[in-house]
Amino acid sequence: MQDETVILLLRHGESEANINKIFAGNTDAPLTERGLNQAKITALYLKDKNISAVYSSDLSRAYCTACETARLHGLDVVKDKRLREIDGGEWEGLKEEDRRRLYPDAFQMWARDIDLHIPGGESPKEVQVRMHECILEIAEKHVGQTVCVASHAGAIRSLCALFFERDGVEFADIPWVTNASVTTLVYKDGALSMKEYGYDRHQITDEK
Repeated sequence: MQDETVILLLRHGESEANINKIFAGNTDAPLTERGLNQAKITALYLKDKNISAVYSSDLSRAYCTACETARLHGLDVVKDKRLREIDGGEWEGLKEEDRRRLYPDAFQMWARDIDLHIPGGESPKEVQVRMHECILEIAEKHVGQTVCVASHAGAIRSLCALFFERDGVEFADIPWVTNASVTTLVYKDGALSMKEYGYDRHQITDEK
């Protein structure tokens, strides 16, 4: 039996795309001032965790979020494209009302059907596969340690569908994690499990 590895999976802080309801996907949308503050609050919340390594999506909203935690632990951030948000294809840069108008059928179903491709982009299932591969690889590199990983709402939700499905929860009913929340995964005996999904009570000090 091997030691337990803890993965602290962060969603990035609020981005410019979030407040403008723009589908960023693989588009590089910077953090807002509030988003940076959220990242700092999460970093302080994780300050006393014995974090050995920090990984991040290569998109700036996740990377800048990860940097706040890395700084408090004297670590560098390792970027990995597999931790990116879902590829939005033809939806990249579109506002919610435009996606609803131009792609009514796909808009209604993509958050409900894990196998549905965004036009010209990815399906949540494809995101799940690359996220799972990446997280397993990270966990195997850091057996018995605690690791911080910064990613995105869609990517986290797609990955965690694996664990919800084991409990009979359908993809459509899985909630979205909030900005700068912490999802805790555990890797033991070659398998991943989820301990907590989208914890965000440390953000209570953030102005809503």
